[in-house]
Amino acid sequence: MSVKQPVFSTVFNIVTFLFLSIGLLNCYPLRSQAYYFNFNTPDKKIELDSQLIEISGITTYKNDTTLLAIQDESGIIYQLSGNSGKILRQVSFTPKGDFEDIQYAPPFVYVNKSNGTIFQLDDKNFNVLKTFDSGLNKENDIEGMFYSSGTQSLLLSCKGPLKTNLDEYNRRAVFIYDLKKNKLSSEPMFSISKESVNTFISDAKNTNDSETLKSNYNDKVKEFNFGPSAIAVDPISKNYFILSSVGKIMLVVDQSGKIINIFKLKKEIYPQPEGMAFDSKGNLYISSEGKKGKGSLVYLKRLK
Repeated sequence: MSVKQPVFSTVFNIVTFLFLSIGLLNCYPLRSQAYYFNFNTPDKKIELDSQLIEISGITTYKNDTTLLAIQDESGIIYQLSGNSGKILRQVSFTPKGDFEDIQYAPPFVYVNKSNGTIFQLDDKNFNVLKTFDSGLNKENDIEGMFYSSGTQSLLLSCKGPLKTNLDEYNRRAVFIYDLKKNKLSSEPMFSISKESVNTFISDAKNTNDSETLKSNYNDKVKEFNFGPSAIAVDPISKNYFILSSVGKIMLVVDQSGKIINIFKLKKEIYPQPEGMAFDSKGNLYISSEGKKGKGSLVYLKRLK
């Protein structure tokens, strides 16, 4: 025999639940966004071959456990096992240069230099098909590149400031290079300002290493400790992940460019994080230069 709960009791329970829920959200405003990955407790960290001490960019290649990698100052493409980090193949495609990122865009592979030069290679033998100017320059310092298959374009993130005037100096931009029109967007797709980062961190009541973040990102710190070294689009949420070796942070922004989360990365795990790639299931690889030790590859399995 079931017993009906008094109406007053039912209403009280609902109100109490809502009150507690709102209270929790106010105490932990980022918990609903702090999803996806435990950045500082990776599922796997692999030491790479000594040839990859200055690994600067990675991309998934043909399947979820095979990667292509590039390293600074060496015109060599490395095919790696995502499981072991072992070099499966290496192909020299050009003499030395300041190479920053690589993207698999079947039937091509793209590699960029920091001065704005982009190489288009075939995706089998990595022969150079053409070299072109992106429209950005050395001062822009392109370090991050991502291939958007939906728009057939390259997203180019700049480590350098947008412009030299004071208003734009503390701003880092992401541009679109249309591969169909062979043309760079006249304006950034979006940009990240020092003010927006400082404000987000200042307003956050609960973040990982919040005190460290707040000490590095506030109005009293003259430098803007943010310089995108890699950019990628999460295939599940469609949010943009922007990795910065400067300050060792991961920024997550929505499609409009609004910041929705910032994570502090431990230097013990990421000595100099420079490369990033999602697999088809939304799991994440992050590569780091070795500095005093070997380069490394971190694998982060998606939480949900």
